[in-house]
Amino acid sequence: MAKKAQKQPEAAPAIRDRIERFDRVRCADLLANPLNWRSHSDGQKAAMSGILAEVGMVDALLVRERGDGTYDIIDGHMRAGMMPDQMVPVLVLDVTPEEATKILLTFDPIAGMATANAVNLDALLREVEFSDAALQALVSELATESGLYDQATVNGETNPNDEWTGMPEFDQEDLSAHKRLIVNFATEEDYRAFAAIIQQPLTDKTKSVWHPQKKNNDLKSMAYADEN
Repeated sequence: MAKKAQKQPEAAPAIRDRIERFDRVRCADLLANPLNWRSHSDGQKAAMSGILAEVGMVDALLVRERGDGTYDIIDGHMRAGMMPDQMVPVLVLDVTPEEATKILLTFDPIAGMATANAVNLDALLREVEFSDAALQALVSELATESGLYDQATVNGETNPNDEWTGMPEFDQEDLSAHKRLIVNFATEEDYRAFAAIIQQPLTDKTKSVWHPQKKNNDLKSMAYADEN
């Protein structure tokens, strides 16, 4: 009896290579995409400035050629804005405006979906030291978010959990209100009458009150003291 031929699995479609060429372009000739939806904080800009100063440019910007000697930025807006007169490496993509928009929307978020391997991250943080304060703050934040402060000191920083060993437990008193009530007043006279009833001063800047009136803590008189 002849054997029945088995169906061969279909070959996966080839992934298109959309990189047209590698080039170097002056940042002033790179145009920010008006639909760029990612803003950069001062801390992020400081960290980028720090790594550029310590290491330099290690990645190309993604751009699309417009045909008039200028380029639309797809990825790399922050770097382009930090060095307008410098020639920077770019990957020129052969994509349509619609495809460029898709890349703009998803390029960074897809990379951001990666999760941290705590063991490898811990090894990296122990090995690498930065002289730039913004970069040091960045790696400290990475360590905190990944729970590595529970394991070891990172880049010479003190592990706060180790420092707390033997200290008394902190019991936070519940200071929240039992109930809140919005009171509306038809006239200024009604407002002043209510102030007289609760025997508390009310002004145009008063947003809320406690009844009975609470005494504010005098924080100016409080200070840490060295028990030694």
